[in-house]
Amino acid sequence: FEANKYTLLGFSYSHEFSKKIKNTTSIFYSYLDHYEPRPFNILDEYTNGFGFRTNFTGSFAIPTGEAHYSVGTFENLYRDNNGNGSLKGDQLSNNREFRRQLNIFGAITLPLSSKLLIQAGFNINNTTYDFQDIFNSSEDNKSAKRDFKTIFLPNLDMSYAFSDNHLLYANISKGFSNPSLEETLTPGGVINPDIAQETGINYELGTNLYLANKKLNLKVAVYQMDIKNLLVAQRVGEDQFIGKNAGRTKHQGLEVEANYRFKISPDLALSPFFSYTLNDHSFEDFVDG
Repeated sequence: FEANKYTLLGFSYSHEFSKKIKNTTSIFYSYLDHYEPRPFNILDEYTNGFGFRTNFTGSFAIPTGEAHYSVGTFENLYRDNNGNGSLKGDQLSNNREFRRQLNIFGAITLPLSSKLLIQAGFNINNTTYDFQDIFNSSEDNKSAKRDFKTIFLPNLDMSYAFSDNHLLYANISKGFSNPSLEETLTPGGVINPDIAQETGINYELGTNLYLANKKLNLKVAVYQMDIKNLLVAQRVGEDQFIGKNAGRTKHQGLEVEANYRFKISPDLALSPFFSYTLNDHSFEDFVDG
């Protein structure tokens, strides 16, 4: 049994300084109320999130066309309150965690020719956790802080249009995933000093084709994603888990999608479709114990 109440509220303001540059700035607030009776305790958790984002977009002329750029910053502040207790017993814990994420990002799109388009981008992320134990005091208090290393996340996209109906694209990008609240803590409620952010690099090659007078659309993509410090949950007891970095994994895949559209009559159309996915996921280095 899980019960969730979720609210999201935001405001956005855009200003056009000229035809070549524009800024959009947004602020937002989110609220999550999560209640979940579990076999050995009750999780009563609510999260307040605050965010700010500003983004400048613009363009400038180059010999082969018009280049577009985007640069900005994005910050998230989360405050998570978490109380665990049995239905008729005493409260077991009362924790509060402040999470802060700062992202600085940018991208530029360059038309190197009428057929070749390249986009390069980056994101710089810094994440900090401040865990506060407001249930225990003195030597039993488990409050602690965790500051992850700043990481640089580049990406590069390229697309080549053989014609209006035939497109080939390639992408290389690096991403990350932060440990969740429960993954940052041990079953004893102590912040986990060994947990690290999960990072990965994705390589993708694909095509988007329109055939048979644009009645048939065919999309094919192959990819490989290399993950470091894979985040998993290790069971250490009854309903007790601890977040672990399990090593390196390789995720390979093929995705095919095709759909065909033709008219039976002026008021009736038929559109059969087909999709196929092949995945091969394996550990390159499995860390256990």
